[in-house]
Amino acid sequence: MTWTRLPQRRKREKMNVREPSRIDCPGHRRYVKSLECVCRHHPEIKCSGPMDPHHQQTRGAGGGDDQVVPLCRTHHSLLDSPWWSQKRLEAECGVDFAEIAAGLWKISKPAQRYRDKLRRAA
Repeated sequence: MTWTRLPQRRKREKMNVREPSRIDCPGHRRYVKSLECVCRHHPEIKCSGPMDPHHQQTRGAGGGDDQVVPLCRTHHSLLDSPWWSQKRLEAECGVDFAEIAAGLWKISKPAQRYRDKLRRAA
């Protein structure tokens, strides 16, 4: 049996892929997890379980950590069911996720450090 040597693989050049524009701040996510559920005053569904940071727009769709609100596991799992939507949960709880997320992003210490780091890098 004779062995033949395979041709060497050519190195592929990197494609022109732009950097993701979403904000990735793990410290802010931890801060949001430490807060109470924004839907804790829901008239029928009581909070239970640990807090989850809920991204208003999924990370795969370009949502960043500046769009995160704290939800308990119960309310967060509701959003995964086909019968509930974010608009419905906001209406029933009487909250605006976008407004809350923007306020949390302003007052969060990790978010402030993240913004300062970006300013220094620019």
